[in-house]
Amino acid sequence: MLRSITLFMPALVMAAKKVEAPPEPAFPGMLVDYLFGLASPVGNAAMGLATDIASLALAAPAFGVDVFVWSVGLIRQFPGTVKNVYNADDATLNKMTDFCVYASGVIFVTYASLTALNLALGVAVRVKNYFQDDMVLPDKVLGQALPSPLLEARNIIQKQVLDRIRSFSVNAWIIPLEGQSGAPSIASAVPVLSSVISACMILSCAPALHNLMKNGADKGAAEALAYTMGTALGIQYLAKKI
Repeated sequence: MLRSITLFMPALVMAAKKVEAPPEPAFPGMLVDYLFGLASPVGNAAMGLATDIASLALAAPAFGVDVFVWSVGLIRQFPGTVKNVYNADDATLNKMTDFCVYASGVIFVTYASLTALNLALGVAVRVKNYFQDDMVLPDKVLGQALPSPLLEARNIIQKQVLDRIRSFSVNAWIIPLEGQSGAPSIASAVPVLSSVISACMILSCAPALHNLMKNGADKGAAEALAYTMGTALGIQYLAKKI
């Protein structure tokens, strides 16, 4: 009996191999992995955005309280500040001139950053408009119409993605600041930035001007101020001449 089973064992193994299920094709698995790779970053970004929004919503009341306390403290200090300015308190005046330097940096960086962002968007839109006709998917291949499933997928991609990109435009400045109007362009940005540079450079001279006024005549300090403020005004003058 054992000998008979041994003789028939190779035949049983071959029969088992024949009835094994054929391996699944690799393409569906690759397609699923590809789609998951596209969807996973989008899902993670959406979850991160939702977390940030929830954190901001929870922190908003505490931030409001901090702003209220800071405002009340500032109001309470105002009479003393006025008195110190009237008495020419040196520490108070130095703090105010230091604030001029701080404010000039914030103003310049804000103007420059927003201007750069608008110009970058404007350049991207102009490049996109140049290639606008190339962003239309074909509905025929070698003169033959696409099969119905592919044509439906083509129409969805064209309408929901490519047509939205083709119609995107920037017709106004994002957060338009003083002097910024209409569509963003380099021609309209130059005079605005030159005015900002001039104003911020003059503001940044406040501590040096204060020291010169407080300590009296100083040829070296006066020449440094003349060069700095002359550069600031010269930039604006040249921008108007262009």
